[in-house]
Amino acid sequence: MIKIIKLILFIKKVIKKFLHDLPEYIIRFSGGAISFLIFFMIIALIAYAGAKAISIYQGFADYSPGNVLYDTALLVVIIKAYKILLYYYRRNRVSIKHIIEISIIVPAIELVFAAGERALWITVLLGAFGVANLLIYIFFYEKLSKIDKKECISDVDLGPIKNFRQSS
Repeated sequence: MIKIIKLILFIKKVIKKFLHDLPEYIIRFSGGAISFLIFFMIIALIAYAGAKAISIYQGFADYSPGNVLYDTALLVVIIKAYKILLYYYRRNRVSIKHIIEISIIVPAIELVFAAGERALWITVLLGAFGVANLLIYIFFYEKLSKIDKKECISDVDLGPIKNFRQSS
């Protein structure tokens, strides 16, 4: 009888420890799964960029100048996406500077090559979004670079932004 009680107490202790550690196991597993997904996306982007470059090279004689420019711009976006994923894979956080760069490039590409395919208000919205990101990039480039170099955004002197956050 005492052995059964000890066994029940031992099982209860093991279950309690397991349930206590379960969130940590889930976090570790999900972190590994996300890292694997990011790694897979990096490989997929490299493969797609390589295939796109080969298709540009093979069909170069048949391409019009507009198609070559569009495909080149698309490769620039793919390279930026690759940099974002690689930065995230290495540091487990997103590079704000790379995100703003890609959010400048993509609307510009859409405005130059596909402006007539969308409604006017969407074109204006894309233009405003691109210009706003460009202004952020120009005026806050040094702070964005500092943020990317730091481990935590709280380590960076944000100037008036930090004062605003403290006052509210």
